[in-house]
Amino acid sequence: MRIIGTEFKIKEGVWIMSFREDFFRILEGKKPLHDIPYYNMMGAMAGQKNGVVMFPLGIADMGKIATTGYDSWGLEYVMDIYKMGFIHKPGKILLKDVRQWRDVVKAPDHSNYDWEAGAEKDLANVQFDKETQVSYVWYGGDFFLKLVGFMGFEGALVAMYEEPTAVKEMFDYIADYYCMVVDKIATLYKPDVMVFGDDNAADKFPFVSYELFQELLLPYYKRVFDVAKQHGIIIGYHNCGKCEAFMDDMVEIGMQVWNCATTYNDLEAFEKRHGNRILLELTPRIYPHFTEEQARQLVRDTIDKYGPGGYIVWIGGTAVTTDEGRQVDAWVFDEVAKYGKGFYDRLAATV
Repeated sequence: MRIIGTEFKIKEGVWIMSFREDFFRILEGKKPLHDIPYYNMMGAMAGQKNGVVMFPLGIADMGKIATTGYDSWGLEYVMDIYKMGFIHKPGKILLKDVRQWRDVVKAPDHSNYDWEAGAEKDLANVQFDKETQVSYVWYGGDFFLKLVGFMGFEGALVAMYEEPTAVKEMFDYIADYYCMVVDKIATLYKPDVMVFGDDNAADKFPFVSYELFQELLLPYYKRVFDVAKQHGIIIGYHNCGKCEAFMDDMVEIGMQVWNCATTYNDLEAFEKRHGNRILLELTPRIYPHFTEEQARQLVRDTIDKYGPGGYIVWIGGTAVTTDEGRQVDAWVFDEVAKYGKGFYDRLAATV
């Protein structure tokens, strides 16, 4: 783990902590000294000033999807009905028989890509304060969703159950590509954190059994994580579903930050098992139809429940990019800033 340039100051006899200092305190099993740390994840992705800086990635698919509707693997995407983000186009099946994956699945060709020049261009206009902020790179690393993208949900799930050998061969091929890219990113961009993600769970249950997760997904997550870990990079993992059955294993292979840890998981039990060593980027269920009082009360209730453990960083709003969603998000983050300010001071005063 790298802790670079951490700095805090004294103002009127009180330690003033930066977001960076609080972030690393949590990873060291310590509580923040004063406030509930927070950043707006969607805002950070859009380049807004936050405690977290998202390093841009010229080879990433997000910009390509937004402009062309396709990613670099040839998968087609559409905006979901809630305007939260892009999803694989329903009904678009490219691979019907997973045993024929070699005929269809082709990794992006970067043989003519100048990685050094690309990184220099990507980072040229980034304003990153190493003393107060934490730098992130988001890079997919998805296997389940990649299979879904080629085969659809039904086809992917049937393939995992009926043809595990072919699925493993396909995932080995995909992992080879991911590992190459992660090594380049780690070497040239040098972020504090790399966030990988694979939404293999819905809001009530996982899409796959624990046995299939262990056999067909976990080994490939580990391969990718290991490359980043060799560079001393903190491992973040995005899964916004009810995936708690899988998360102990994710810790075992190196996850240190659970991105979008949703409150329909038993986060308190998870924290107890892992001794406050895992940072949870907290996301409660917030809806765009909430009134201002509903939004603010949910913030207060959630901080009161999870804040005392000292392991959370608040990141979530509605994630809905409508006017209604943006308004609710504004109320949410305003209340996090107000109610979270001095939270640990108030907690200490009651002991």
